[in-house]
Amino acid sequence: MIDGKPLSISGCSKDRQAGYGRAANCMAKGYKVHAIVAPDGAMACWRIAPMNKDERVMAERMLRTAPIHGYLVADSNYDSNNLHKVCETREALQLVTRRRYGPNHGTGHRKQTTGRLRSMQMTENPCPAFANQLLRDRDQIERRFAHLSNWGGGLTCLPPWVRTYRRVRRWVQSKLVLTVLRRTNRIRTYAA
Repeated sequence: MIDGKPLSISGCSKDRQAGYGRAANCMAKGYKVHAIVAPDGAMACWRIAPMNKDERVMAERMLRTAPIHGYLVADSNYDSNNLHKVCETREALQLVTRRRYGPNHGTGHRKQTTGRLRSMQMTENPCPAFANQLLRDRDQIERRFAHLSNWGGGLTCLPPWVRTYRRVRRWVQSKLVLTVLRRTNRIRTYAA
């Protein structure tokens, strides 16, 4: 599964590397964590970018190096020919997403990649049970982001001292490590 999580900062911040873009149901200034997550919660790849960086562009960058294969499930925002083309070059990777503007809109005048046509066929055929189940399972990435942010030391809004790309990347990396340590410690406690 692939998605992004916004990390907003104050609109008055002088951080020149932060971008102003779409956050959860609003516009905000800050950065965004882009991640590819397995169904068990393991992160295959993650990147930091300014909030105004397109999620599809960041997905293309991650997919070139991420050690994944099988089905990559995303929301309709990730529906683009370029992203499907990157998945095709990986051979054993199929992006499954609904069409960005819905099935009632055409595909346009440009040539469509075979991966995009296959994704449309999977989600829009008369019996799309398999694709619908994959898209329902995509909620796991939302839960993963919630687990990363719903505790005191979690991945929430950036504190005032975390500005510029270098510091934001280090801060996010430390929060990811702390979350894994917290989770393994809790598992050990339950096992004992």
